[in-house]
Amino acid sequence: MSLRIVPVNFIDPEHCADLAVTSEASSSFAVKNLQSNVRDDVWRSTNLDAQVITGTFGGNARQISHLSIWPADGSSLIGATVAVRMWSDVAQTTLVRNVAATNFFTFTGDNWNEFLWGIQGWGVDNDDRTARLAPFATWFAPVAVSAFEITIANAGAVDTPYFEARRIVMGDYVQAPYNAAYGAAPQWRPGAKLRRTVGGALRRLARQSWRELRFETYFATEADRSAWADLMYACDPAKEIVISLFPAHATPKVERDFTVLGSLEALNPIVFEHHNFHRLQLAITES
Repeated sequence: MSLRIVPVNFIDPEHCADLAVTSEASSSFAVKNLQSNVRDDVWRSTNLDAQVITGTFGGNARQISHLSIWPADGSSLIGATVAVRMWSDVAQTTLVRNVAATNFFTFTGDNWNEFLWGIQGWGVDNDDRTARLAPFATWFAPVAVSAFEITIANAGAVDTPYFEARRIVMGDYVQAPYNAAYGAAPQWRPGAKLRRTVGGALRRLARQSWRELRFETYFATEADRSAWADLMYACDPAKEIVISLFPAHATPKVERDFTVLGSLEALNPIVFEHHNFHRLQLAITES
């Protein structure tokens, strides 16, 4: 599938002023933290009872085609399920999307949840040691939504006494006009820096808390060019967006490797190499 960008998060306070959770959030980790783009602002429950997160858009509707939940570092959502309901009216009489409890991620295999820590201390399936960094991301046909409900529950394998997440994104995605093919070469630029002393020792400075993913997209029609030129308003360090280079409904492991939450930057002007072919280099810096 084509590259997708979610340029606006309708969970943010300017759209959703009544975000709430039942049962109670921890006093130092309020549910409002899910509306913050500060990495250390996280929501945490007080126990493993089902958590129901609700909100409306001030009596108006928003077109929504994407939902993602981003775990805090060292995720406390592994082993949980997520259920979603969306209504077209604030009174919640017309259901427009209903997703039954879906595994945030399910792991099986040797020593799952027994914390057999080897080189990496993840305590997850042997072949998936970065699982705790992975988001829950869904893409679907656009629906007009006025009220929503997200239920997070313990499926029996959550290995902390609480749930915790740092961000929820709910928005309408924009799709690029091309399909990624063999040979695509997105370039991660890590935050870490290396330095050699005169004596030759290699000194590694502390890794920064973000990475940068660089890639290139092109426009084959004037409609594509104008649509993406308009989208450049999302290029702002203060804005937090979701981008997925290779969205994949059936293979979440593949998708999550290139699904990033962060800020967008245009690296060059739109290059007109031909009157019917325009090129743009972009980068997204992780939140």
